[in-house]
Amino acid sequence: MSVDDLNNNQTRDGNTADDSVENTPAANVTAVNVKIAAFEEVHKMFSTFKKKSEERDKVMSSLAKQVENLTARNMVVLPRGTTRVHGIRLDFATLSGQSGNAKGKHLGKTPMK
Repeated sequence: MSVDDLNNNQTRDGNTADDSVENTPAANVTAVNVKIAAFEEVHKMFSTFKKKSEERDKVMSSLAKQVENLTARNMVVLPRGTTRVHGIRLDFATLSGQSGNAKGKHLGKTPMK
C-alpha cells in the first residue's frame, strides 16, 4: 500500500469520505440508533442490578448482625451445656436418632411397651 493510497480517503463507491457524510443511508442510521437504544437499555438494567445488589448486601449484613446479637443473648441466658430451661429438661436426640439419655433411660416418661 503506497502513501498515495493512504492519503486517498475515497469510499467504495468512488466518492470521498467527506462527500458521503450527508448521503448516509437511512438504514445505517436506524441500525445505529437501535444499537444505541439497546446499549442504553442494558446500561439501565445493569444500574438497576447494581442498586439491588447493594441493597441486598445491606440487608444481609443487617441480618448477620441480628443473628450475632441473638446468639450472644442466648449464650448469656443459656450457657453452653444447659439441659434445663424453666424447670423442663431438654431432651436432645442421640446419634442413633433415639431420644433419651445415653444409658437408654427415659426421664420423666413412661417406657413404651
